[in-house]
Parts: sequence; C-alpha cells; structure tokens
Amino acid sequence: MLTHSQTKFLLLASHSKNNPNNPFSNMPKEIIRNIKYLPDPDPDFLDALKETTDGQLKELRDRLQKAKSDPVKLKSLLLQAGDVITPGGVEVRGTTLLECAIGSGDPEIVALIKPYFLEFKEGEEEREIQLERYRHCIEEMQTQKPDDLTWLIDIIKESSLEDVRAELATGDNYDPNYKEGNSPLRNALNKFREEKLDPKSRIIDKPRMHCNYQNLIHAYEILYAEWNKLIVNDSYDKHDLICQQIIGLIQLLELPAYERYVFARGQIDDAIAGKKIERSLACLYGNGSFPNVDINLINGRTGVGFNSYISIGVRPAARGGQRAWGVARLQNLCQTKTSNLQNLCGTLERRKHPRV
Repeated sequence: MLTHSQTKFLLLASHSKNNPNNPFSNMPKEIIRNIKYLPDPDPDFLDALKETTDGQLKELRDRLQKAKSDPVKLKSLLLQAGDVITPGGVEVRGTTLLECAIGSGDPEIVALIKPYFLEFKEGEEEREIQLERYRHCIEEMQTQKPDDLTWLIDIIKESSLEDVRAELATGDNYDPNYKEGNSPLRNALNKFREEKLDPKSRIIDKPRMHCNYQNLIHAYEILYAEWNKLIVNDSYDKHDLICQQIIGLIQLLELPAYERYVFARGQIDDAIAGKKIERSLACLYGNGSFPNVDINLINGRTGVGFNSYISIGVRPAARGGQRAWGVARLQNLCQTKTSNLQNLCGTLERRKHPRV
C-alpha cells in the first residue's frame, strides 16, 4: 500500500504543469483519484470532507478560500477522495468534496465548490469528470422506488390500542417483555428497524445520492391516505406511532444535512423558492435540535425515531386538502432540488465522459 506522501507525489506529478511529459502525466485520472490516502490521510482534506457532508458552508468556504493562494494545496483538496460518515450515519466511501456535495443534495455547497476548479490547470476538466459521475444520480431522484411501507401500515391498522401504546412507551417506560415476543406489531416494527439499520445498506461505495427522497414522501402519502382508518375511539395513537417511529426514523437515518437544516428551521417554502437557508439544527418550533444518528439513543429507544419526529410544517391532524398540501410540499422540495442540481451540474461542459 502506498503511503500518503507517495500517493500525494503521484497525484501532483500526474497533474504537474511544469512537467507535461513526465512518466506519470498519462496515468488515468480515475486511478489517481481512487488511490486511498492510507494509512496517513490528509487531515485538512478529511476535515473539509466532513464539513461538506455536515453542510457547514461557512467553514468550508473559509478553508477553500485559504487554500486558494496555494494551487497545490487547493488541487489536493479538490482531487482527493476519501471516506466520510453522513449525519444519518451512512458511510460514503471514496468521494471527493464535489461528489459528496452532490450526493448530499446540497445545491449551495455544490455552487461553492465548483468555481475553485478554475484556479489550476486542467481543473475544469477534472470538475467535468466528477460532475459526469453524478449526473445520472440527479436525474433519477424523482423516479426512485421508495421502500414499501404498506405491509407495516396494515399491521398498525389491525393492531389493538394496547399494542400500539406498548410501542409508544419509550426509554425506561418501555417493556421489552411485552407479550413475550408474541406481538405482531412489535415484531413488525423491529423488522422495519433492522432493515433500516442493516449495515449492508448503510455503505455507499459507488455514485448515488445519499438519500432516497421518495421514502419520506411515501411515508407521508400513506399516512394521509390511511388517516381515517387509523382513528380508533377518537384516539390518534396510531398516527403518533407512524409519525414518531416510522417517519421519525426515516428522517433520522436518511436525511442529509441540507434537509435537516430545512426541517429544523421550518424552511421548506424558502428552499422551494430557491432562497438561501439558515444552517442551524435548532428546532424553530419546540425544544431541542435535529440530531445526528446516535446509536446510544437508538438502543435506549428515545429521541427522534422513537418518541419524536421533525414536523415539515403541516400539523399531522390537518384535514383533507391540507394533508395533500403537506405531501405536495415535500414533492416540490424534491423537484426544486433536482432542478437546482441539474442546473449546477450541467454547466460549462467541455466534453462528455462515460460513467465510471
């Protein structure tokens, strides 16, 4: 395995404008960009990659602006590929800053990173290679198939209020021995969580969006479609269970930083309108903030995904057209994001590259 310094030498030598005929100049760029910076990764790059996936726009801007005066440093930041954990706990492997920003669905950070490629020779060509790898991912955002929830909602509809309330009990109030494992509802919810937390589905090692946005839309659609059938003796406990432990878990495990900011600060309408968003995770309504995944909270059955969820700005008890409006807002948010990313990733093309 190459050391960090050896890999850095190959990276810089292969793009050296002072030695266009050096023996490394014809090395395929995909080979260069996929060489791992191990066992001594570049800390500055890893910090920048974490800022990208966490949506820390100001911090990333300051870092790139500082590197702008040093083309070698800037090139190193923009061409390296590494691994990072998203706020939802997904591991993204072998990604560059720009690719991570696109996969995170963050148009503001994509717009921030793109111009810096023009600061060094062949930077525009390198940018095009990275953009091309993710164009098809953007195109498929609105046509992705969501994970089916109908089977789980059917079990909730058929469950007694006693079973539902046993699941709504969280933290120390939760009884792990309820019905000695013979509750169909508990078994179904456990299966749902196991599938969501399956380690095999929590690793991204090829170009794709970090989130299937259709999963959250589908969850709200099915909640509203089954609304009246979920009411039992004027109780809305079944609605609460779906909101907290299905919608909440999808939010916790899947949403990238951009949506976390949007939902926490009630900024869906601003995002749909293309306005700059406030990058704060503090919830505008109520206490607390939109958390990153914490396995201790999951094991303790507390927090978002168990006894809470982040509202999209439409009261769950809304009736009729208001419920449909809530789904429409999510759909419009996805459509706006798709359009913004398409515009950002389809500009300044010099030549087409095959997907790799």
